[in-house]
Amino acid sequence: MTETASRYDRSIVAGPLRAAVWKIAWPTMLTNAIGGLQGIVDHVLVGNLVGYQANAAIGVSWQIFLVVIV
Repeated sequence: MTETASRYDRSIVAGPLRAAVWKIAWPTMLTNAIGGLQGIVDHVLVGNLVGYQANAAIGVSWQIFLVVIV
């Protein structure tokens, strides 16, 4: 094997499938978990500082964001 070929990690294509999927998926799973926690913290802080109307505004604006952006 040449030096260039030995530099690359071939475990994703040559190893077991479950480990390969986990190796690719864990960063996305972590990002989604952090995003969910951010939404929860937003609602708790806004609900305690401003009130339920502000929480409703966050919910409505999120729906508009999903329709327009996503």
